Amino acid sequence: MMVKQAEHFLSDEGHVFFKKWVQELQAIAVKYPGFDSVWPMRSGEALEETHLFMVFADETAYQRWVSGEEHTRVLNELAAYSVKPWQAKTYVSIV
Repeated sequence: MMVKQAEHFLSDEGHVFFKKWVQELQAIAVKYPGFDSVWPMRSGEALEETHLFMVFADETAYQRWVSGEEHTRVLNELAAYSVKPWQAKTYVSIV
């Protein structure tokens, strides 16, 4: 299992758009073999921090997702609301 975590730095309008955007992202991602789930979260300490977690079966499933045209398109939609570039981390199961 692989979890990709991305922190997005959004404008006020971007925070409103983000909820709708995550629903669209999920509707697209479920079509990709090996995609498991997606969920958005905010930091309890810093409400401006917007995080997105996506779970994939493995690296191959993740690569299928990021190499798709739809991935690029949805990222570009969110970029219009970004105040600085997003940052990502990868977590891989050790079990």
